Amino acid sequence: MPHNPSRLRVLEQATSLADDLHRLLDQQYDQVAHTSPGVRVSLLRAVDAIPAAILDAASQRSTTRTVTLLLAAASHCNDVERQLHLASALGALDAGADRLLLRVQAVRRQLYGFKRYLETRADERAAARGRPRVDFAAADRAAAERATADRAAADAAVAAPTDGAAAEPSG
Repeated sequence: MPHNPSRLRVLEQATSLADDLHRLLDQQYDQVAHTSPGVRVSLLRAVDAIPAAILDAASQRSTTRTVTLLLAAASHCNDVERQLHLASALGALDAGADRLLLRVQAVRRQLYGFKRYLETRADERAAARGRPRVDFAAADRAAAERATADRAAADAAVAAPTDGAAAEPSG
């Protein structure tokens, strides 16, 4: 059953997090761009993907699909957290990154709480109808396998020569 995005607190928190990270990176643009422009781009991509995945999850009719998309949003939270740690280690961000780390962790906790709520509600509805319990673990495994395959394909695309021809050693 679709959820009303305007009533999802986790979406509000994720959007606020994205706005604040954009502001922080704009304020420290010279420092971040000079130290590690790739980290800046990765951070922006990952933080913008969190509310997008939550919106996608909210529009799903299937609880299983909603849970899968919430897990994708949590995965983006992990990516933002990793990129913030990297940016801090490289000296690209100041103490503002620590506050954002706490907020990323809070959003991830909210996502897992929403996921547990949906799973419990689905189990209760299935029991009321005399149906078997919904196997969300299988859906989680399938989503993890798809994510692994996507990462492997992306890694292979990066490793492949861009001009279509491999450089031949002269010899």
